[in-house]
Amino acid sequence: MKIKTKFFEIEIEILFLIVLFLCLFSFEVRCYLSSYFTCYMFIVFHEFSHMLMASLFGKRVECFKFTISGVNISFVKEKYTLKEKDNHSFQNLCIYSAGPLSNIFLALLFKEIPLVFDINLALAVINLFPIDPLDGFHIVENVLLLLKVKKYRIWTLKIESFFLIFLFLMGIIMFVKFFNFVILFFAIYLFFLKYVKNQCLKMV
Repeated sequence: MKIKTKFFEIEIEILFLIVLFLCLFSFEVRCYLSSYFTCYMFIVFHEFSHMLMASLFGKRVECFKFTISGVNISFVKEKYTLKEKDNHSFQNLCIYSAGPLSNIFLALLFKEIPLVFDINLALAVINLFPIDPLDGFHIVENVLLLLKVKKYRIWTLKIESFFLIFLFLMGIIMFVKFFNFVILFFAIYLFFLKYVKNQCLKMV
């Protein structure tokens, strides 16, 4: 479902709407998903931090998307010259860093509240992994651009592959040793996102 506003377009995933609908009419569902929506609230704060930083650089939001797995903001694509490349990379570095830093700020601000501290610290750490589409991937890419590293895209993908393999191995260890499948599921989910993205690019 898409809603057009004066400033940007809001897109809401049907599955997410169904979950919201169930929560409105079922106390049991609300109780069961309370931690999920608490986490979701901080994800929204994370994305708003990206949007605030982007607005300081004069960038315009194109779409604000709500899905069952989180929130995503896309900006209006801009053309820039080679002379503006370094400045563009610095702006992107600030924008992508704003999300994890906002969660670290909240974790420190509410360190006396375990739930808030744990969720925000986890969101910051997860988003700093240099795996597309997480913020860490774009942070590494723009740092390499600012350092004028040749073949920066190849190096970014190498770093991404290393961390993806590391995440898979950690997930397998956690599953075998503690029967905790969270990290393994997350690694599979990221791999699936990359596979879908690659297939879409091949179709273009």
